Amino acid sequence: MSYRPLLNLFIVWHPQAEQQCQPLAQALYQAFNRDPDHPMARGIGIPTYFRSVNQLGKDLPSSIDLNTAEHTVILVLGEASLVNDDAWGDYLADYYRRCKTSGGKHLFLPVVLSASAFNLHPDVAASNFVRLFDMATEQISNRLLHFVTHALARLLDGKQTSTALGNVLNATSIKLFISHTKREPDSLALALALKEALDKTQLGRFFDSVNIASGHDFAEEIAANIEQAALLAIRSDRYSESPWCRMEVLWAKRYNRPIIVVDALKQHEDRSFPYMSNVPVIRFDTELDAVDAADSLQAVIDFALLEVLRFVYQKRHLENLQSQDYLPKDAVILSRPPEPRDLHQRVGKHLLVYPDPPLGKEEADELTSDSVELRTPTTLHDHCLQGLSIGLSISNVDAGELQSLGLSELHLQDAMLEIARHLLAQGATLVYGGDLRPGGFTENLLDLVRYHNDALQKRFSPVRNFLAWPLHQTLDADWAASHKDALRIVKVDAPEDLKTAALLPVSNDAVSSYVWARSLTAMREQLIQQTQARILLGGRTLGYKAKYPGLVEEALLTLQAGSPLFLLGGFGGAAQAVIQALQGETPEALTEAYQCRNAAYQNLMTEFNQTIQAQQLDIEPIDYPALNQTFADFGINGLNNGLSKEENGHLFETQNQEEAIGLILAGLTRIRNPEK
Repeated sequence: MSYRPLLNLFIVWHPQAEQQCQPLAQALYQAFNRDPDHPMARGIGIPTYFRSVNQLGKDLPSSIDLNTAEHTVILVLGEASLVNDDAWGDYLADYYRRCKTSGGKHLFLPVVLSASAFNLHPDVAASNFVRLFDMATEQISNRLLHFVTHALARLLDGKQTSTALGNVLNATSIKLFISHTKREPDSLALALALKEALDKTQLGRFFDSVNIASGHDFAEEIAANIEQAALLAIRSDRYSESPWCRMEVLWAKRYNRPIIVVDALKQHEDRSFPYMSNVPVIRFDTELDAVDAADSLQAVIDFALLEVLRFVYQKRHLENLQSQDYLPKDAVILSRPPEPRDLHQRVGKHLLVYPDPPLGKEEADELTSDSVELRTPTTLHDHCLQGLSIGLSISNVDAGELQSLGLSELHLQDAMLEIARHLLAQGATLVYGGDLRPGGFTENLLDLVRYHNDALQKRFSPVRNFLAWPLHQTLDADWAASHKDALRIVKVDAPEDLKTAALLPVSNDAVSSYVWARSLTAMREQLIQQTQARILLGGRTLGYKAKYPGLVEEALLTLQAGSPLFLLGGFGGAAQAVIQALQGETPEALTEAYQCRNAAYQNLMTEFNQTIQAQQLDIEPIDYPALNQTFADFGINGLNNGLSKEENGHLFETQNQEEAIGLILAGLTRIRNPEK
């Protein structure tokens, strides 16, 4: 059974509007999914994909399968070039109609970046567009994030109603309950200012002095409204002195509602209310001038709205995993990290599952008891891969190919880090065969190791990085020393028959290329020998120094060694080419005609084959027909990865990280414990 995510978000824009729309799409990706540059931050994790370029050989982007997820949101960044392309207009109008008739499951969300975008398509004209065309450029990103966050939160949390004609109405707006004390003028003034700011948005709000009708029970009205809202608690100096404020916080905790604290302390509070902990906090300066105060009020609202989305999504996402047997049926689901009251409410032994990242060891130890086990999806099968060395063969893909797949470099980096995160959490040692240029994936990977070591206080093995000659000769000693806590560098010498070529190849001639290729092969052979399994994702098919594309050569060596191999083809690149070859196809990227478009590679191939023949070396020549035949001979069964043919088929195609990680862990677990 293939994994069915709770929600997929697709962001669509016309290729001629790349400069305007791509930064907006990336900002949304980092807000709703994760920011790869901050791998330990609390991401929401919503699968987010792009539709921004024409599919190869076609006039339209890839299709969008509305049946893949429980909910699908199609966000359209509309401007003149999109309006003027009738084919794209028809493409989008079809999805608009399908979303409209989905019974409220899916949402089509058009955004107007220029006034002409209202003319996108006659069928879409009745839709309520998100209007951003009359805003300053610097405001658009924040306002877009606000509107989309609200739309996603409403879809997941709101209650929908139907008309007499059977049409599904929009879910009710997200409501913020403004909790404040009237004992302080500044607190009341801030509450009124937030109320007025909310009145200018599509959000609902509850403000006791105006929302409780005369004659109604005060406590019952407050409790009922908190049960349907997110609590926005204005923490002023005397907030915790108010029994009503304390009760409002407790009601929100009991009803499992999101809580956001606005820190408006001016001096101090005599005793902080303990139940206001374990929630996000945003600072508000009550001394700001009118302009800055307006911006800060909007920042508070946006911060609260994003937390509502995170809270609602995590709860439903974990429940969705549970319904598909990715989490135990008897697990208790939390949409935030656990706290003492979660333990005290349980009778008998319970497993509590909460969103990643896991608590630090010091906090987890404080909460641990004989009757409650705390886990996140990442730590659910704690150390099931202890002692295994897992190779990661992950590298960039041509940007054009990624875009045609609805992806970007952000997707690739995030997938790299999430796979690494799960392997580390299960106790595996990561083995990496890339260069060590500062920044990017390598340093983010090392940050993950440090997090697990420091926060969880578990001494995971450092990442082992294999460096070929002559790369290790140029390694910065200070850089290596500063990362020794998380990285072990294995220097691999050049092959014996090349030892006479002791100078670092610096030219681009064919002889130097031959030395590079042989040295990289030697590194990969040693790397394969010291790993028990290998994962391939992405990979260049042009612009490399090796005998074959790097990931292709690592796949070949892994198969020949009989080691388990996992191939993620949904991100394209060399991994996808290997999958095609295993299935008996001849991928274009693995043909001599394709590779020899690069004159330097053609010279390498000639030099390589002539040299090994002249020196009578027992080395296979560069031969693409033979390479493809070797892959075809191994076939899918040669992957030896513990997965069935059907499961490998899902792994070959999926772009969903959780499905891919689940399949990889399932295969590795079966290999480790065949009886299971």
